[in-house]
Amino acid sequence: MMGKQWIWATLFCSLILTGCATRYPQQQQHQQQHQEHQQHQQEYRQQQQEEVVSGHPQPEKSRQGEAQPDRDGKTIARPRQYEVPLSPAADSLLNQARRENRAGNGKSALIKAERAQRLSPKSPVVYQVLGEIWQSQKSWHKAEQFYRKAISLAGRNRGLVSELWKKVALVRQYAGKQ
Repeated sequence: MMGKQWIWATLFCSLILTGCATRYPQQQQHQQQHQEHQQHQQEYRQQQQEEVVSGHPQPEKSRQGEAQPDRDGKTIARPRQYEVPLSPAADSLLNQARRENRAGNGKSALIKAERAQRLSPKSPVVYQVLGEIWQSQKSWHKAEQFYRKAISLAGRNRGLVSELWKKVALVRQYAGKQ
């Protein structure tokens, strides 16, 4: 009988010690996440103060520490909470899709753009290219749907949103003429 009690006591103590040992890394991880969150909040407050002082938005630093340029080479702000990276494979597929579309191979372009969509489903650029492909095929309704999806994913990227709204207006204009 003493042997069984000793086994149960040993098992109980080992479970308690194991439980205590696993809690510390979780607490440390939680503290680290909390510190990172506070650091991001402080950076955001500093950016807001700079905007108030200068009277216009300052370019947001990317993860590499550089402001993001748009297609025209102008520096635009891209807030972190809306920055969605485009995977290199998806970027390559989108470039191929644009080339195929310019060459008049709409079906091939659409297939490549849809593959890019599966790789980067939250990138507004993917939906912009899909809209351009449907627009070139004179499928105005589908083009508008993809442009609107791109707008919803673009966040506060004013340059891209403005460009997309212009495309929506153009597609609506074309649709009204037919």
